[in-house]
Amino acid sequence: MSDDQNIVPTPLVCSVCGVQIIKAIGRDVVIFATGAKSTREVLAQRVCQHVKDRPGCINRSQ
Repeated sequence: MSDDQNIVPTPLVCSVCGVQIIKAIGRDVVIFATGAKSTREVLAQRVCQHVKDRPGCINRSQ
């Protein structure tokens, strides 16, 4: 096993809503403060649409 397989990606943290986004192959993983892990699409539906007027949303910039 190579050392590359043991690397855990550092999550991106949104300064607007505080969620963590972990870059993954195929589909990124979103970790909310409470509840199950999810996707960027669900994050956009539940959170991002309500903070359109606040700059710094990392989900819109990715």
